[in-house]
Amino acid sequence: MGMEEPDSADLHPLATSIEQLQAFSDEDIRGTSRLGSLSFTDAPEKVRRVTSILVDLSEEDWSELDEGFKGALVAQAATVVSTVDQMKALNASDPSAPVHRQNYEAQLNQLSEWFRATAQPRAFRARLRRELGATDPTRGDLEEADRLRVELSGLREQTETLRNELASLAPVVEASRAVAGASGAVDLATEYRDQADEHKRGWRAWRWVLLATGVVATVGSLLVVSIRHPSGKATSAPAVSRFLIDLLVIGLLLYAVRLASLQFRVHRHLEATDRSKAAALSTFARIVASGTEPSTRDVLAATLAQAVFTPGETGFIDAGSDHITLIERVVGPAIQKINP
Repeated sequence: MGMEEPDSADLHPLATSIEQLQAFSDEDIRGTSRLGSLSFTDAPEKVRRVTSILVDLSEEDWSELDEGFKGALVAQAATVVSTVDQMKALNASDPSAPVHRQNYEAQLNQLSEWFRATAQPRAFRARLRRELGATDPTRGDLEEADRLRVELSGLREQTETLRNELASLAPVVEASRAVAGASGAVDLATEYRDQADEHKRGWRAWRWVLLATGVVATVGSLLVVSIRHPSGKATSAPAVSRFLIDLLVIGLLLYAVRLASLQFRVHRHLEATDRSKAAALSTFARIVASGTEPSTRDVLAATLAQAVFTPGETGFIDAGSDHITLIERVVGPAIQKINP
């Protein structure tokens, strides 16, 4: 069963004219191949403008237009179609072609001007539609929102891809971090062991120095006391002078003994401290190698760092009372009595 033809009553009064004008090509209207130098150069643009105005007017409610204008509009549209047909039929071989060309061009100019001045202002809906489309403040925002939505979707996909890649690399990073931490702990433990060995050699050397200074101090003190001591007839001044000299010599000898003892004690103390730190670092390396949880390893690392890098007592001389010399013990109270 064939398709039924539309009822003519349903067609817009301008539909036929619009269809006929749209069927003309620019070459049909211009006629360069037929007319040569007599071709209608500007005619295609004018015909397209008239066709556009007719299309705009076809959007209007036909019943709201006044009858006089509707009749004139239909007649003018048919006249444009007739004029274009005549222009298309014109041929340069016709002796009166120049005259006809001038008449057709003038007629088309009059029709184009009528449509521009009289018909186009009646196309309210089309003009309103174009103005709304050009001045809609939300259109640019909607287009920008669509663009941002597409970009956001792309960024989400990239983020998800990066998250998956990082998740796949997490075991490798964790293993590398563990290996690096264990390697650094082993290196630092070796350094502390080397320092402990140096301190061990130090306190062994100072042990013999301490023994030697002890013997020298004992012999020297005996000699100082026994040689040239004041006779019983000596006055108080020479006796006091001799006593102070003996006290000074014995004090210096005792200070030498104390200094050797201090060095011996300091090196033994530092050896024990360095070996303790080396043992702690070695234990941490073994814990890392055993594959403990990251949280447990972090707590152990913090505790280890505090134990290793916190400075401890070295044993050297300070302002404490346990390092007061024999001279200070004897002279101090006398000075306090003189200067109350």
